Amino acid sequence: MKLFYGLAGLMAALALSLSAAAVEAQTPPAPPAPPAPAETAESTAPAANDQQAALDALVKDAEAGKPEAMLTMGSLWERGLYVPSRNYGKAAEWYQKAADAGLAEGLYNLGVCYEIGMGVVPNIPKALELYQRAAEKKLGVADYKLGKLYLNGMDLERDLTKGLDYLNQAANGGFTLAIKELALISYMGLYDQPRDLTKAMNIFTRAAEAGDPEAMKNVGAMIAAGEGLKADQIQALKWFLLAQRFGPELNLQPVIDDLKGKLKPPQIAEAESLAKDWANKRKDEPWVKASDEAAARQAQVAAAEPAQK
Repeated sequence: MKLFYGLAGLMAALALSLSAAAVEAQTPPAPPAPPAPAETAESTAPAANDQQAALDALVKDAEAGKPEAMLTMGSLWERGLYVPSRNYGKAAEWYQKAADAGLAEGLYNLGVCYEIGMGVVPNIPKALELYQRAAEKKLGVADYKLGKLYLNGMDLERDLTKGLDYLNQAANGGFTLAIKELALISYMGLYDQPRDLTKAMNIFTRAAEAGDPEAMKNVGAMIAAGEGLKADQIQALKWFLLAQRFGPELNLQPVIDDLKGKLKPPQIAEAESLAKDWANKRKDEPWVKASDEAAARQAQVAAAEPAQK
């Protein structure tokens, strides 16, 4: 279910994006792309024409009732992209249309609007109804949202059983934030659950194996401290190296340098080899490709910068 309207699909992620106000991103932001060449009247004209053609195609599809196009229109108005100015009311109107068409993401985004009063009058019961309808369509973030709402008693009666059930449902569908939340619950013994470090390690590892850098960091930290299993500094370094590679914004280099200072060169080489092999086995995964492409772009930027005197 993807739409492509030119210009990288008008930021193709928007076609199935969730509300910007809805939930934190699962994956880290990519490093900045290399700066674009200086624009001239000749270079900007084709781009402007392509942008207008893409927008015209999107509007045509949205007005024709195509659900993904209507969702994208809502995202554009919510974020103030390719439209005169940000307008939450118009965003909610388009999300309503996408929801009426039965699109899970439309139901969810409209639920966010009603939960926080974005372009509509706040209405928590209405938001819950919309989240539940989205969850019935197997949208993991909707299960996650319901789980958090019930666990924390946000504007509704707290229900730990329901909350954990929804989190487990989201996790079973592969929603990484839910997996990490369950790991944290086991690690800290939250919501009347027993503290279980072995269970926490297993769940964090599941998220790490799915490519989540923060989970990789947590696995490394737990292995280094011997929490959940026997301490193993080589394995800990492996996971820290992977977390730094796929989540450079975590800034783990000081941790890595400190741990390397406690290991012998052969141990460091072993950890680096394990990390490299782990990544190579997943080289065809989209998130690995995206990370490698972002790193290559960043390297190009660094290479293009004049040497510091």
